[in-house]
Amino acid sequence: MVLESLEEIPKIIQNSADILKKYTPATLPVEYINVNYQEDTLQDDSQHMQLKCSNLPYPFSATPVICGQIKDAQILYDGPIGSKIFIELTIDYGNEIDYRFNPGDTIGILVSNSVNDIEKVLSKILSVDTPEAICDISIKNGTAKKNPKLPQHVPIQSSPRAILRDCLDLRSVPKKLFLRSLAEYTADKDEKSVLLMLSSKEGTKLYNELILEKTRTFLDILDLFPSCIPTLSLLIEHLPRLKPRPYSIANSPLSDPSKVKLILSVLIENSGVATSFLTEKVTSFLENPEKTQQLSFYFRESNQFRFDYEKDSILIGIGCGISPFLGFLEHKDELMKEKTTKLGSTWLFVGSTCQDSAVHRDELLDYQITGVLDHLYESFSRDPDPECGEFKHVQDQLRINALEVVEQLTKKDTNLYVCADGTKISKSIEECIKECLMMSLECSDEEAILVIKEMRSAGRYKEDIWV
Repeated sequence: MVLESLEEIPKIIQNSADILKKYTPATLPVEYINVNYQEDTLQDDSQHMQLKCSNLPYPFSATPVICGQIKDAQILYDGPIGSKIFIELTIDYGNEIDYRFNPGDTIGILVSNSVNDIEKVLSKILSVDTPEAICDISIKNGTAKKNPKLPQHVPIQSSPRAILRDCLDLRSVPKKLFLRSLAEYTADKDEKSVLLMLSSKEGTKLYNELILEKTRTFLDILDLFPSCIPTLSLLIEHLPRLKPRPYSIANSPLSDPSKVKLILSVLIENSGVATSFLTEKVTSFLENPEKTQQLSFYFRESNQFRFDYEKDSILIGIGCGISPFLGFLEHKDELMKEKTTKLGSTWLFVGSTCQDSAVHRDELLDYQITGVLDHLYESFSRDPDPECGEFKHVQDQLRINALEVVEQLTKKDTNLYVCADGTKISKSIEECIKECLMMSLECSDEEAILVIKEMRSAGRYKEDIWV
């Protein structure tokens, strides 16, 4: 059963008649936050609101939050084949901080919700007449909630618009207790019944099917239950923090230690919060490069996905998964110019939809000529040009070169780096590596899996994956 529109609610009621007769409404969570509006005052919301929160932790932060600005940007690819746009931007943070990043490191960007999402919620919130008015947020006097605390990610003084823009994840999947609370603000009897049922113990299966499995967000709930008009205080209590988004750094500090370069893959339809936010920033920059476009970010702690340039490396990247490897290769190129460091060999397997969408392909071909890349294996899944050859996916290239790949992988000083989608592609690549091991070493499935486990345990199988 799929909840696509309001018209589906009568069907749910009809098909769930047994549950509706016997379900027990979940206990209503205690509301404990007060929002009091000041008169004739407007919020200065030029700064990201999370920066006004004291003692707010940032996930995996290695530095404080830095204020940078877009120094350069370009559209790398804007074509119909993959229904995606590839954007590159360079953030200049000047002398804001004395920190040396490494190839393979990531940054966390403080993002904001889109204007459309904010307006949708503002139009539904109860008792918000002036979205820019300053409001004080506090704990209700005499609340029955045990150990009530204000959320760390919402400043105690802000405006409704600023809170919705910077602090709350409007596209989060609502938990059952949130649905139970929303039912109290839903006027339509049938809509309220469905929310009560979904939040009940008996409605768990239906909640899983209609909400979790379909990743229905809070914004979807507002569309599907139009008589639901919650308060801002309720959203502050239940909506999670709008978390910083991680991005791989696509350049080397040896070229310019005061700049970081990022590459985005943006869906033409239904783009995410972070990509929408950054696309809007880049668009504004390209339209008026003289106007400053600021970004707040921090460097994240280094992980095992760090380029060990003295050892042999096999790099596997899909689409924008090439991003950290561009930093690797730029770093190696700079070191080769210095001629002071012993460098390992570097093989790159890269997959793209077509030649035009292959990120920095000309640069990669140049790296192959200059010896920065020892081997470059390309694959194009949808390119109509017959010159592209038979290789549609990186897995095809890995299989046809299995003997050489396995010979390289089984050297104790070789590292394997994979940067790809973590839901399917990275698993498919691991499965392909296993097949290559079985074929080349003439070993069993279990033995090949053991080789991969040993590589992971030794820190030689490194992944940078996203979902």
